Amino acid sequence: MFHSKAIFAFVALLLASAVLPCSAFSQAPVAETDIPAPFVYEGTMLVLVSDDGVAAVIFRPTAGGGAAYDYRYEGNDGKQLKSYNQPLFETRNPKGDMIGELYIKTGPISLGWSHGGDTKGWIYYTPEKVTVHLADAKDFADRVDTFGGAARVMPKLDLQRFRKRPSP
Repeated sequence: MFHSKAIFAFVALLLASAVLPCSAFSQAPVAETDIPAPFVYEGTMLVLVSDDGVAAVIFRPTAGGGAAYDYRYEGNDGKQLKSYNQPLFETRNPKGDMIGELYIKTGPISLGWSHGGDTKGWIYYTPEKVTVHLADAKDFADRVDTFGGAARVMPKLDLQRFRKRPSP
C-alpha cells in the first residue's frame, strides 16, 4: 500500500513540475534582476508596493490564453487611480520575438507578465523595487456579505496599511 502511494506522489510531482514552470509562450524575466513567480488568477489579488505608492490588482482569464486585470492605485502623494479590464496577451512575431501587452501597469508601478495557462500566469519583478503581497481578490472592492441572515458591509482592503514608511 505505501509503495503505490509513494509512486503516485512521485508521478504527480513529476507531472506538476513538467506542467507548472513554463508554457509555450512564457517570456524570460524582463531584466536579469527580475524574480519569476507563478500565480493563479481566480481568487488572487496582488498588492504591489513601491517607494511611490501601493496598488491592488485582480485578474481574470480571457479567450486565447490572455488575461485582463483591474487595479486601484494609491500614491504616497494622495493620488488615486483606478482602471478596469486592462488586457494582457502574448504572441510571437515571425522573427520569434515575444510581442503583445506584457506588462501590468498600475500608475508608476509596472511588472512583467506572461501566460502560464488558461487560469494562471507569471509575474516578473525586482524585489528591491517592488514588494509583492498576496491577498483575497474578494477584498478588492467594498462588498456586502451575509452572516447568519444579517447583511454586513465588508470594506475593501486598506492599501495604506502596506505603504512604505520612512525609517525613524
